[in-house]
Amino acid sequence: MPLPSADEIKSDQQKAQEKLKRLKTSYEQFLGEWGEIAKEEEELIKQLRTYVDTSKIHNLLHTINNFKDN
Repeated sequence: MPLPSADEIKSDQQKAQEKLKRLKTSYEQFLGEWGEIAKEEEELIKQLRTYVDTSKIHNLLHTINNFKDN
């Protein structure tokens, strides 16, 4: 098997560098999107917490527990 020429090596290096650049760009875009999704998730969790009344849940669980005992 013959060794690649200098031009072939240089061409392969350029292709690899271009591919690496595209991968880095894609990764940066992914991180940006992931950050936005994480922020949206946190906002939704905060909103859900306002809807949940823990004392009502506690009372409901207590009532269910009492049904089991009877």
